Order: sequence, then C-alpha cells, then structure tokens
Amino acid sequence: MEVTGTAGAAGGRGRRVPRTARPAAAGRGAGLGPEDTAGIGLPCGSEEELQAQWAAYLGAALPSGALHHHSPNEGRRGWRAQRALKSGGTLAGMPDSMVLWDGRTFFLELKLPGKKPTARQAACHADLRAAGFPVAVGTTLHDLAAHLSGWGVPLRVSVDGFLRPRVPSRASSTPRAWTSAEFRASGLAAGAARGGKR
Repeated sequence: MEVTGTAGAAGGRGRRVPRTARPAAAGRGAGLGPEDTAGIGLPCGSEEELQAQWAAYLGAALPSGALHHHSPNEGRRGWRAQRALKSGGTLAGMPDSMVLWDGRTFFLELKLPGKKPTARQAACHADLRAAGFPVAVGTTLHDLAAHLSGWGVPLRVSVDGFLRPRVPSRASSTPRAWTSAEFRASGLAAGAARGGKR
C-alpha cells in the first residue's frame, strides 16, 4: 500500500514522492500483505515493481523470526541526498534485498530479465562473498525464492501459491476492507492524495 508525501519546501509544497504506508511486522518481511496482492503477477515493468512483489511475497512466505530489509540505493537523487546517504554509511552497490534468518544473512540483487549488475554492484557482491555471505541475482519471484530455498530458508508459501487468485468465501457475508489495488482503482485514492473530499 502506498500513500504520497511531499518533498521540498516548507509548508508541504514540492513534488509528490511515494512512501511506504505501514512498517513491516517482525518475522513477516516488508511491504504488502497477502490481502494487498490482487493484480500482482509476472513479468514486471520495472525493478521497483519487482521489489514490491518480492516484499509482498516475503511478507507471506518467510518463517517466523525471519526479517527482510530493502536497501534503497537505486534511483537518482540530488547532491544533498547523496551526501547524506554516503555520510550515513550507505554502501554503493549493496544488494537490494537482505533476509536475516537463524543467525545468517542472505543477500539478493533484483534485476529485470536481460539486465546485469553494474560494476559497483559486482564489486560489492564479490566483497560480500569474500566475507562469507551468500549473494545471488534473480530476475523473477521464482528465481529469488529458489535461491532462498537453496540456502535452506524454509518458505511457508510457494510463489505459485502466493500468486494464485484468492476466491472469496461465501460463508461470510460481512463486508471486507478494500485492498490497496481496489482502493486505487476506485478513484478515491487520487482525491485522498490531493486532500480532496471523498
């Protein structure tokens, strides 16, 4: 689920930027929950979409006690933001996804099909491997989940099971909350983002 915030001058004026609406629950990964995955499928048009799908999948699939972290190193930023990140210890080329489980850390780089890691990413991956950490590159949810399974991380749900459309139960006639995709499709999201009346 995403909402928009503003970046820029005081008083809330500036360009709209997306931000995550809710934090991850411990042991559940980050991003969307299973109820927010309507319309999620393959292939992805951007690495951001692949990252959102991966975070949603990990939220449903990671075992209890496991954590997922995304390092937002990608994208173009102004010089002030770059300086703040660098002075804060951000490493160039760090993999997109980090999974912590059972005292171990696993690094995954997410790429679109046909894309390769940059020279900085390849150098960082080599440094991580030299330090004893597993690092892999994946282009689909299936690739990424296969890497975690190969490293011994027990996943509670398969990618196919996660992507399978849910059928609502007829036993319950009580109204349910909208998913974020349904809310965006309703047109109410645009009015809410502008502060308009619903």
